[in-house]
Amino acid sequence: RRDPDALRALAERQRDEVELDCFKQYVFHLQWNRVHDYARKKGIEILGDMPIFVAQDSADAWAHQQLFDLNEDGSPRTVAGVPPDYFAANGQLWGNPQYNWEAMKAENYAWWKRRFQKLREQVDIIRIDHFRAFESYWSIDSKAETAINGPGKPFFDEIERELGTLDIVAEDLGIITADVERLRDECGFPGMKIVQFLLAPNESGRVGFTVPENSIVYTGTHDNNTTVGWFKRDIDEVLRETLANITGTTSDRPRTICKRLIKKAYASRARMVII
Repeated sequence: RRDPDALRALAERQRDEVELDCFKQYVFHLQWNRVHDYARKKGIEILGDMPIFVAQDSADAWAHQQLFDLNEDGSPRTVAGVPPDYFAANGQLWGNPQYNWEAMKAENYAWWKRRFQKLREQVDIIRIDHFRAFESYWSIDSKAETAINGPGKPFFDEIERELGTLDIVAEDLGIITADVERLRDECGFPGMKIVQFLLAPNESGRVGFTVPENSIVYTGTHDNNTTVGWFKRDIDEVLRETLANITGTTSDRPRTICKRLIKKAYASRARMVII
């Protein structure tokens, strides 16, 4: 419960351990800044992740309990997850404590501003994980599963007012509604496109992909098989033959097909491609 006397006593009793952790963080930041400066000199930008949620046992949830939906004893009242989609047929129960967005709004999202400010010091482009939660999010407790409204565009307006324009990418994968797309476009953020999903046949059976310029194409993410593994095991024979024809080779050459799909990604209108 962060009792001041208990915190002071702990800081004194474990001074060596605390100072060692401070030193480790100092060394890490020193080394990271060297890497970051070196990358800049080589014309390389680093894209870093802003996780949407933090862990129940994180320093943030402990030090800012009023900003989270917690019970009196500090345990989460509601937790995060996602409903069923093409990543997980049964949905996903993440278990991270949900935010108290009203409390965050009351302090003008100061906690979020500090997160963005720190990450901006460490990277050049910020990818916002689970972007859809800023429009609406899945809140789970022992009794119900409900979609609750997120903070929306006023949140990003407040971040920009305080910190200026940030180079942001919206991770908009999964089940995305028109409202989420509207929020992304109103903010001007590029969304993510995944080659394996783009190559799924549409209603008319056509295979092939076109992407808007304000997007970033990935061959896959941590939720996907590799392109070669996907081609060998995750699609049917019809799509294998179709992709072989599209890439001008035969279906018994998955590595060649992989390389040519990478070329197609690079040839798209997207402003950025990540292999």
